[in-house]
Amino acid sequence: VSELFVLHVVVVIDGAGQGLPLRSPASLWVSCSIQTQEDPDANKAGAQPAAFVLDATEGSSCWSMLPLEQQGKSIKAADLTADGELRPTGGVFAVDGTRLKGVSSFRPKGADKTSSVLVMPVVVRSGRDCRAVLSLRLEARAGAEGSGRLLQTTVLPNATLHFRAALQVSFDERAVATPGGRASVLPRRFSIKALTPVAVRLRRVEAVQFALGGDGPTLEPVPALGSLGKVAPGSLHVLALPPGTDKDLEAASV
Repeated sequence: VSELFVLHVVVVIDGAGQGLPLRSPASLWVSCSIQTQEDPDANKAGAQPAAFVLDATEGSSCWSMLPLEQQGKSIKAADLTADGELRPTGGVFAVDGTRLKGVSSFRPKGADKTSSVLVMPVVVRSGRDCRAVLSLRLEARAGAEGSGRLLQTTVLPNATLHFRAALQVSFDERAVATPGGRASVLPRRFSIKALTPVAVRLRRVEAVQFALGGDGPTLEPVPALGSLGKVAPGSLHVLALPPGTDKDLEAASV
C-alpha cells in the first residue's frame, strides 16, 4: 500500500485574454512527463509512478481516473472562448476557481478582476518506493478539438514527489497439516506493519486477486479474519486469511 498525491493545477486567464491571440474558440490541453529515481535496494514489484486526471463523464464512478499519457499525447481539459473564458469540457473534472476561497491570490498583478480561473486536480500515484519528478505541460490550441495551430505552451515548474509505502504486508509460511488433518482448512496468518510516522486506523482489510493485465479482480474480495483498529507507527497488526482462501488465490494467479 503506497501513497498518492493530489495536485491542483490553477489556470488563470484575464478577461481580455492577455497573452493569447484568440480570434475564435480554442481549447486547453494537458500532458505530463515523469522521471523516476529509485533506490537500488527498493522493491520494484509495484507499478511505476503515473499521473491521472479525474473522469467527469456521465456515469463514471467516484474517483474514476483518466491516465495522462507520457508519450507526447494530451488530454483536453477545457474550452477557451474568444473572450478568454475557460469552460470545463465535462470529460475532465475541473471547477470554476472564481468561486473558491483563496484562489484570487493566484491572479497575476494587473489582471482583470473578471479573469477566468480553472482549477484541475491531478493525481499522481505509485506502487513502489521512489522519487518521481513530475512535469506538466499546458497547451492552448486553435479549434474546439485542438486540430488548429498551437497558440501558446506553458510548462509548469517540476514537482518532486517522494513515494513511500504506508503499510508493509508479510505472510507467514503456509500452515503445515497436523497428523490426520489438512493444511487447506487452516487459516494463513499475515501481519501488517505501519511505516508511516503517524498511527494508521484499519477500517477494512480484504484479500483481492488480480490477474496480470486484467481489468478487474478475478475473485470476489475476501474479508480477513481478526480485529481491526489503530496500528501505531512501526508496530504490527496480525490478521489471517480464511481457510481455503490461500489455495484459491494461488490457483487464480496461475
